[in-house]
Amino acid sequence: MFEADEYTNRTCAIECTDDEYLDLHSKECMSCSDKIDGCYACIADDFNEVTCIECESTLYLSFNNDLCLPCPEGQYWNEENEECSWCSDQVENCDYCDIIDGEFTCQSCLGNSQLGFNSNND
Repeated sequence: MFEADEYTNRTCAIECTDDEYLDLHSKECMSCSDKIDGCYACIADDFNEVTCIECESTLYLSFNNDLCLPCPEGQYWNEENEECSWCSDQVENCDYCDIIDGEFTCQSCLGNSQLGFNSNND
């Protein structure tokens, strides 16, 4: 792949990895997460403005594609739907939760509710 230069009209193009973008000023590959905290994949336009297109797992992309944010309190990152979902959708009265080692875990409950454990006696 080639891109034009002012002397020969051909030069080798620089290819960056998915988690990098080509800085047009320095002509070096730069880390997306250095530009946008938590960004896994990004692109840069002709003005060197960086846009995030994918955040690291457990983070979601803001409306303007300029921030990677954790889910709001009371929600968790649902990888299946690729969006933040309410903890209480998984466990009734759960108000704070997390995904630990791929498993949904309720950390605290609403009001007077208490964490309980279901036992499966097979």
